[in-house]
Amino acid sequence: VVVDEVMAATSALDRRDELLTSVEKSLARSLKRLVSDEQNEVLDRLRRIRRGRPDLDALLPEGEDSVAFTAALRKDYAAAAAAGARFWLAEAGADDSGADDLVDGDVVDGGLEMRVGELLGLRRAHIQRTLEHAEGSGSDLAELGDSVRAAYREWRTRSVPDLAGDLAASGFALGEQAAAGDGTPWCWMVDNGGLPCSDAEDNALAGPTGCGQAFPTGDVIPPAHSGCRCILVPPAR
Repeated sequence: VVVDEVMAATSALDRRDELLTSVEKSLARSLKRLVSDEQNEVLDRLRRIRRGRPDLDALLPEGEDSVAFTAALRKDYAAAAAAGARFWLAEAGADDSGADDLVDGDVVDGGLEMRVGELLGLRRAHIQRTLEHAEGSGSDLAELGDSVRAAYREWRTRSVPDLAGDLAASGFALGEQAAAGDGTPWCWMVDNGGLPCSDAEDNALAGPTGCGQAFPTGDVIPPAHSGCRCILVPPAR
């Protein structure tokens, strides 16, 4: 029985990967491009400062960044949601031909705006630490420019792939939720290829839970944390 359960979980996760891998790669490419463009804008603002120490708001005005990131990522995020809807319908043994029309555009926009807000908050904190370190070490503006450039390079190469995965997982789960419908029983399936998380195991042990209701961790849908790649599946028949 245990072997059968493991094989079933592996097969479901493999099917998820088939639907989502290309979308995740596209999100990563878009994010890297956005981060590179923003880096150029920030360095340009920094070069215009002649005296004093720049603060974070001067280099990264809030509001503009959210609009740009959301607009650039929406198509891929919507594709992740459509993949989630197709996955759920197929797993439930239903016709998946109309999956793309199941996810409301406002739901996609709301989910994406929330995730982009979290993403940009992490990025602002990263740059803020860079500014504070430069001030503490007495760096001049030229040295600060080098530090900012290095901070963006690190964020782009080390963080962006994981953030793209978080975005893809979030959109996928929204699509599953739209296809399942409120109250439909579903189960939390742990993806052990992601970051280990005992909370996710608690959600899986909870068994069938109605769509729209919270699992033991308080999460209604994955991801439960950054790096979470869990999915939702129909109860075993």
